[in-house]
Amino acid sequence: MVVFDGIMGVFLNGAANLATAVHTWNDATSHGGKGIVVRTNGHGNQNRLVGCYLDFTDLRIVDPTSISVTNGFFLGGGRIELVPNITKKATGVYFAGNEFQDSRSTGFDTVFVNRTIAADAFTDVMDVSIEGSMVQEGTSFQTKTTRATKAVVVSSASKSIAVDFSDVLLFLPTEAPIRSVQYSLALDGSQFATSAARLPGTASHVLTIDTDTAITGTVTVTVDQSMRTA
Repeated sequence: MVVFDGIMGVFLNGAANLATAVHTWNDATSHGGKGIVVRTNGHGNQNRLVGCYLDFTDLRIVDPTSISVTNGFFLGGGRIELVPNITKKATGVYFAGNEFQDSRSTGFDTVFVNRTIAADAFTDVMDVSIEGSMVQEGTSFQTKTTRATKAVVVSSASKSIAVDFSDVLLFLPTEAPIRSVQYSLALDGSQFATSAARLPGTASHVLTIDTDTAITGTVTVTVDQSMRTA
């Protein structure tokens, strides 16, 4: 199905909807349009969007609950927009295998939280997974997610290594602080150290790895800011 015109391409209001192979070529988001709007507001869930093509238009999801968006194609600045409204919860959200292309030089996030509509923030983030986002090389998109891995090379001996995830994590630390962390130390030569990770809480997304002796080598850290039920 191709939607050629209109401020809003498709409006899903309620539960258990399946939208597949929908091409929204309506008014561009830069001109005030939205490609697909999913409005659950605590009353609808179990919605699925599979293989949809958002052409210069955003996908807006209000109070995302039990929703999956997979194998989508977002062209010309189209993105995924999450809006806290009534429940202010993001639960059971799964985005996977979505591709983003944009030729503009200004940076854009693949997924972003719009806090201006309700002038509020999310209060609960649980079981949110964003996997396998594909961004065309040379485009302006920045991938945002709830689970990320970074490697830091420590070339000058240090007992405290800070790893900043603020550029890749989707939610603010006050909405969803880093909940869990896994890390490894690959030390140069014959060094040995005991270590521990210090969670930053709601203050920031900067994680710190402390060691009992100054080390050089590589620290690899994986964090998750979403609570997990399993």
